[in-house]
Amino acid sequence: PHMLRARGAVDLVGAAAVVGVTAWEIGDACAMLEDLEELEAALDALEPGAVPAGAEAERDRVCGLQVPSVDEVRAAIAAAPGEALAEARGWMEGAPEAGGPPPAGD
Repeated sequence: PHMLRARGAVDLVGAAAVVGVTAWEIGDACAMLEDLEELEAALDALEPGAVPAGAEAERDRVCGLQVPSVDEVRAAIAAAPGEALAEARGWMEGAPEAGGPPPAGD
């Protein structure tokens, strides 16, 4: 029984960490896109407040991403654990081993 409670705590903390890091990454990417828009506008000598062609759609796509809550992630995993595992394995394909050398070209 104690191992099951410990595993459940690790699962909850793991899900919370993934959701939190994902939300932070999306927020960071959104801020970076906004900064890049300003830089590109300045370099292209656009009117103040003008947005470079195509940049607004990309910013809206990234900044509009919604991160599911921890409860939503846990419910999705509980509803279809096989699908969740297959999707996680798909994300890991081609990823470098922890502590290993970076992929070629980096």
